[in-house]
Amino acid sequence: MKAQVAMRATLLVGSMFLASAHSLEASVLCKKKNAVVVARDTCKPNEVMLTTPTGPQGPAGTTGATGATGPQGPQGSGGPQVVDSAGHLVGALLPGLPDDCNVLRLQGDGTAIGLHFGDGPEACGSLFLYETPNCTGTPYLDAFLGNVRGTGYQYDAATGQYLVYYANGTLLQRTILSASYTLGSSCQTGIGPSAVLVGQATRLDLSGFTPPFGIR
Repeated sequence: MKAQVAMRATLLVGSMFLASAHSLEASVLCKKKNAVVVARDTCKPNEVMLTTPTGPQGPAGTTGATGATGPQGPQGSGGPQVVDSAGHLVGALLPGLPDDCNVLRLQGDGTAIGLHFGDGPEACGSLFLYETPNCTGTPYLDAFLGNVRGTGYQYDAATGQYLVYYANGTLLQRTILSASYTLGSSCQTGIGPSAVLVGQATRLDLSGFTPPFGIR
């Protein structure tokens, strides 16, 4: 009797295994009268269907509408910043350069310029460059590190202050023939011709801020 039970159990398990393997290709599961479940394309008349036949997969639906934009994340802490005496943000201070020249990314338009910061800001001392041999015509200032604008200065005798200029506008390669240390100072001739990436020297306007400037 035990042998018959064991054989029946073995046959039942084997039948279920085969049914499971066959189900990878069959459409429905069918339950026989002896409770054995088999997979078939269609059930026999004396079997009970346990699953609903599935038809072929339909075509993909259209892409849904784009969801609404999520809320803006919190502002990061950022790096050191340059502020005026009232705490107004002038711009972000970028990694330092040789000769203690810092790089400031202006808050207004994102232009990166090289400046000293003390009582200033003060120019980093770039030369004013000219396409003429005698320092006449449009003055230019160079760019370095790809897109950081160089700065020079002009002494204003009326106020006793140094006015800061920077390389403004589109940077272009120009042939330089002369230079001066400050705007309006003695001309250094016999330079070049040298192709230099420059922008037009433009007064740096920080009139909306109150010196002295500091770093926070």
